Amino acid sequence: MTEENIAGIYTGNGWVASILYWNANGELETLDLEYDEAAEFIEAVEANPHQRKALALRVVTAHMEASEMDGSEGAKRSVVVDFEPQATINGRIVEVDPQGPTTFTVDEAEALKITGCAKLEAIESRTYASDGLKDARAAPRWIRQWSGPFDCDITLIEKDKAWTNTQEKES
Repeated sequence: MTEENIAGIYTGNGWVASILYWNANGELETLDLEYDEAAEFIEAVEANPHQRKALALRVVTAHMEASEMDGSEGAKRSVVVDFEPQATINGRIVEVDPQGPTTFTVDEAEALKITGCAKLEAIESRTYASDGLKDARAAPRWIRQWSGPFDCDITLIEKDKAWTNTQEKES
C-alpha cells in the first residue's frame, strides 16, 4: 500500500477522524478513528499538514497489521459499551454527568480477553465481567481513569446485527 491508496481524510471535532482508502481489491474502505486515537492522529496532522497522507498511511497500515495478527477480517464482531458514571451521595449510588463521550466499541478479541468470557454472548451488561471493559484501548481516557462507581451497558454487534444481553443488577 502506498500514499496513492489514501483517497481522503476527514477530521472532526477532535474526537473522531476517518480515513478513506483503496484496499488491495480496489474497493474504497473507511477506517474510523475515535477518541484518543483520533485525537493523536489529528494532532499529528495539524503539526505536519504536508504529511497528511503519509500519517494516514501509517495508521491504516497499523490497523491492517493488527487485524492480521488477531486473525480478524475487518472485526466482524464487537461490543459497543455505554458507560454510566456514578457517585455515592448520602450512602446511595446515583448517576452523574459524564466528563466526555460515553460510548465506545471494543473488538471481539479484546472484549473476550478483558472479560474472561469464552464468547461474546456470555458478556452481560451491568456485571463484574462487563465492568472490565472500561479499561479497553478504545475507551476514552476519562473513562479509563474513572475511580467512582459505574455501570456498563453493552450491545453486541455482528456484521449488521445488534443485540443486547442485559442482566438486572442486584442492589
